[in-house]
Amino acid sequence: MRRDSKGHVATWARWVLVVVLAAGCAPPTDYDLVIQNGWIVDGTGNPRFRGDVAIRGGRIVAVGRIPVAGARRTLDATGLIVAPGFIDMLGWSDIKVLADGRAASKVYQGITTEITGEGSSVAPQTDATIAQDSAYYRSLGVTVDWHDLDGYFRRLESSGSAINLATFVGATQVRMAVIGNDDRPPNPDELARMVALVDTAMRQGALGLSGRRRAVLGVALLPDRVDRAKPGEDFGAVSRRDEARVVVEAGGVGAGAAGWRHGRGQCSPRRSGGVRRPGSG
Repeated sequence: MRRDSKGHVATWARWVLVVVLAAGCAPPTDYDLVIQNGWIVDGTGNPRFRGDVAIRGGRIVAVGRIPVAGARRTLDATGLIVAPGFIDMLGWSDIKVLADGRAASKVYQGITTEITGEGSSVAPQTDATIAQDSAYYRSLGVTVDWHDLDGYFRRLESSGSAINLATFVGATQVRMAVIGNDDRPPNPDELARMVALVDTAMRQGALGLSGRRRAVLGVALLPDRVDRAKPGEDFGAVSRRDEARVVVEAGGVGAGAAGWRHGRGQCSPRRSGGVRRPGSG
């Protein structure tokens, strides 16, 4: 069927439009890095598969078989596993990472996130708690210039860190901030102050309350008074470790503890900060 010149112009215009739109929808290939030919273990529980991972601006932007023509750098991972960073569920890098933000001992193991704060924690701090640990801080060249988690996280962000870091508020730390080294239960006023400190820490992003019965905390908060005082009830978790068992009373959907639900004294094995047999030390 013949078309006049106007019809031909219209037809070619439509084709040009389609080509332009298709080009606009093509995925960009200006990747900073493409990791090629690795065995990808994506952390979902699916079987591993061979493929590539593309990174741009510090973020993974594509997974699969990826053209590398526009990549600034490629890395051949043939025979190697490519996986998300590991999470260290009980670490002690909260102060050390301020001294050396590279956190090489973690990164070289593939750890990109660390959870800290078992018993002791970076906050709350008082002049007395800072003085008590001053020799340790001096050995690392770190000056503790914060008293709560907000202050600590500001310091961490300003100094920089190669790993992500989250923390529980340590029940022993709370006790030390209020009572010090006295081996006795808190009086009602002291207990109220301790509960207020836990509440503040939870609002500032703590994952929950963590404590060890063998530590100086003793009967101060965990486990016998925690139900009455209810520190962190609306926010997060109570993680308790004692001689005989590991018990996690995990909690809440509030600040820093999304997706957890308070166990109200029921044993719920959501997080264990190091399992030991009774009497194993």
